[in-house]
Amino acid sequence: CLQSPPGLSYHTMTYGRRLLLASHGEENRDPIVTNYLDSFLPQKNERIQCCGTTRANFCPECLRLLAPTASDVPQCVREGSLKLPFKLHIILDDRRNSATGLQALALLGKEQVSLRDINRDSFVTSGGPGSNGRSTYVLFPSPDSVPLSSVNEISTLVVLDCKWTRTKPTTSLVSDLPRVHLSSPPNQSHYWKSHTAEQGCLSTIEAIYYAATEVDPENADLIHLLWIFARQRASIQARGPWKDRIHLPYTEHGKEAMRAMRRQNKK
Repeated sequence: CLQSPPGLSYHTMTYGRRLLLASHGEENRDPIVTNYLDSFLPQKNERIQCCGTTRANFCPECLRLLAPTASDVPQCVREGSLKLPFKLHIILDDRRNSATGLQALALLGKEQVSLRDINRDSFVTSGGPGSNGRSTYVLFPSPDSVPLSSVNEISTLVVLDCKWTRTKPTTSLVSDLPRVHLSSPPNQSHYWKSHTAEQGCLSTIEAIYYAATEVDPENADLIHLLWIFARQRASIQARGPWKDRIHLPYTEHGKEAMRAMRRQNKK
């Protein structure tokens, strides 16, 4: 997940559907992403046997898509025509079940996406991002990062998939690569996880989507990078608020309730 440097706004505030427990700031959301996510009706996702257990949407172990029928998967994903405008290399330092960046690998395959899992000291596909001079960049907002739109050529984009509070150890692995940040980031994230880091965080899959659309704004198929993300959100919406809470976890009220609970548990 990504944080914003001073002066940049990568807000991950609230995501509440207009017709269900809506929160303030609806008009500030990206309408393309909002409409896409809202097009998924609230329903529980069917779980499919894979790698010794049952999973929904995709398997974080073998990175295979798990859809009840092929017709459930976007046509561009089925046909292999969903293409990024760069090679993507993900450095994972988190639990696989929590890592949204793995969704890109499940949707795009190993020809477009490579993965380094730090906790397992393993690579999915051969090696890391490689070295292509100035055409390999790390997507990481920081005081020394430059807008992605200012880069003339980008062959490989390196993305960190880790907790908001654990970016420092991960960035040390790519300290020799130049950094970029989103030129036109969204005002709010649609992610449902709460956190105690400063405001201004996106989930990894959201960051990948927005980076891809900045480089290739005419590719309408890129919205389907959020297909698994959207199905997960629809399933959360179908379950309703967690336990005895009255707000859904992707609303700002729901996130604040989780933060308050953590603060109480620390006392």
